[in-house]
Amino acid sequence: MTVRCNTPLLSFSWLRFISRSSRTGAIVNKAAYMGIGIDLDGNKDVLGIWDRGE
Repeated sequence: MTVRCNTPLLSFSWLRFISRSSRTGAIVNKAAYMGIGIDLDGNKDVLGIWDRGE
């Protein structure tokens, strides 16, 4: 008897980068958050990318 769980593994990570503001021209730190899912076969899918909104 084989029991398989169909629930994928979810991971949330973030990436910090430096960008130039389009309004003021100042250099600012930004962050983007990523939701990543891994299915039972080991395939990775990006579920979404969100910015911090600054």
